[in-house]
Amino acid sequence: MPTTTQRIILATSIVAALGALADSSVRFVVLFFLLLCVPGYLVERILPSPRPPLLARSAIWIALSLSLNALLYQWLWAAGLNLGTSALWLGVGLISAAGLGAAWRDLGVQSALPLRLCAFASKDPPLCHHSDQWSNLLTLAIVTVTIAARRHDSSSLTFPPWVDSVHHALLIRIAAEIGSAPISLAPYLPVENLPYHWGYHVFIANLLRLSGLDLLNTMLLSGQLLNALQALTVAGLAQSLWRRPLAAPVAALIVGCISLMPAYYLSWGRYTQLTGLLMLPGLAVAWAWGLGGSIAATERRGTQGIASSSPLSHNVGEGGGGEGHLGLPKSLSSPPASRSPLPAPRFPLPWLLSSLILAGLSLVHFRILLFALALLATLSLMRILGGAMPHYASSRALPPLPTPSHERTNHLLLKPQIGSGDAIDGPHPPPPSPTLWERGRRHRDFCYQAWFGLLCALASGIAAILLTLPWLWLLYQRTLAPVIAAESSLAGGGSYNALNSGLLWVGPNHLLVALALLSGWWTLRQRRQAPVIILLWVSLMLIMANPWLLSYLLPATGLLMLLAALRKTTPPNEDKPSADETHTPHASRLTPHASRLTPHA
Repeated sequence: MPTTTQRIILATSIVAALGALADSSVRFVVLFFLLLCVPGYLVERILPSPRPPLLARSAIWIALSLSLNALLYQWLWAAGLNLGTSALWLGVGLISAAGLGAAWRDLGVQSALPLRLCAFASKDPPLCHHSDQWSNLLTLAIVTVTIAARRHDSSSLTFPPWVDSVHHALLIRIAAEIGSAPISLAPYLPVENLPYHWGYHVFIANLLRLSGLDLLNTMLLSGQLLNALQALTVAGLAQSLWRRPLAAPVAALIVGCISLMPAYYLSWGRYTQLTGLLMLPGLAVAWAWGLGGSIAATERRGTQGIASSSPLSHNVGEGGGGEGHLGLPKSLSSPPASRSPLPAPRFPLPWLLSSLILAGLSLVHFRILLFALALLATLSLMRILGGAMPHYASSRALPPLPTPSHERTNHLLLKPQIGSGDAIDGPHPPPPSPTLWERGRRHRDFCYQAWFGLLCALASGIAAILLTLPWLWLLYQRTLAPVIAAESSLAGGGSYNALNSGLLWVGPNHLLVALALLSGWWTLRQRRQAPVIILLWVSLMLIMANPWLLSYLLPATGLLMLLAALRKTTPPNEDKPSADETHTPHASRLTPHASRLTPHA
């Protein structure tokens, strides 16, 4: 018998198909979400569990779908082939059938509807707190309100504003007419081998060819939908970084309904940059997922202690009893006991997603690619420092990796359970200090993990370069070679790179900046990784936009490091106990432990 969600998805598919046949606008919306989410979902679901949360996974689906479409057009152009309308319709039909079949299988879990929505498409569904379920639903409600607001903003327009929209319209029209990447602008303009990113244009060209709408309405509707979905992808990134139920809806509310950006992109026609920003959170989530997978690949070498700093790992519940530790059925809170754990891959598969998204992002917008590289460097740095600084790794926001069923242990039994009625003869002795050999082994394992993660990241970057070789060669010939020959410059002149303070402090930005600084200060006091990642990322982007700041920041950074080292230095005489402490009886030194004991009932 089909489950409730299977009936819902079947009814939704039938209604969407009938609406697409009846009206071109409905057909456009159906095709938009189909091409934007389903290809990435089909690829991502192949990877083994555990997976990131639902909203974070949706960000991966969107980024991966846009990347796959851009890479397809790149290699068709490199091979001298075109994508005809019949082949495009055939591909849409196959994607629709595969997506419906995969969703039918993944949603066939007999459980409560919010749990299935939370654990959607997971082979081993991750546990979801009740607050996480309603956090996802609240985020989706905010995204829906954002879509309505964006549609209202463009309802009085007949053509996308600003000069950039004219250029985008030309590239979309050429891509739709020839069925390939718009490298040549003939016969409209005498331009050949255009070194301009066209990942956005080929995606909209698909919608133009399939939906039946005219070019102007296609650009306006798709642009506002891409703009509104920024709230969804940013919410997914916030959920993966902060690991708090409130983080996702708050991020969606700020990006979708409070901040001027990215809503103001409509006035500029910055559709390519908007598409790149839509892909950035998915890339960050996949990269952090890869960092967690590199830990799993080295877990057999005795690195469970360091693995707790994975930014996107999840608990899987205990294996004993009829219910999991959240009161869910045992079948949902842990894998079946008869199922042996999957062997950890030598090259974690999430890095393949990172390679695909990196390659696609270079075809969508190069500036956002640089911003993304700064974020990936920050995530990698915090992953390495997470093992060296346990106070940043052992955060409630970063749960440990799941333990295989045959290795699960009730860790609560490792601590003294003190309560009423317990018979305790004395205080529990403190754990023994690690020996010099154990410290050396831990340091060796940590270094192995760090280098393994860096090698995986390097391999992912090399794979992205190989995937975009035709495009990179064109960029070298048309852009980098003239710069090397000193015939041109990559830097913009005049006021192009100047900071517009009017846009920076417009509207509620004063309040948003103040709240960001206050929350950053508060979470840094709690030693969370998320504010450190955001602070370092913003700093790197500021330096990339203003390289002259390095002459001021490097001396100040060196001074701060020197002061921190001096503060940690302790004089030798402070380590020696005083005379009173030397003659303190053993019983008095156990007073703090004894004070926590509960007398017999």
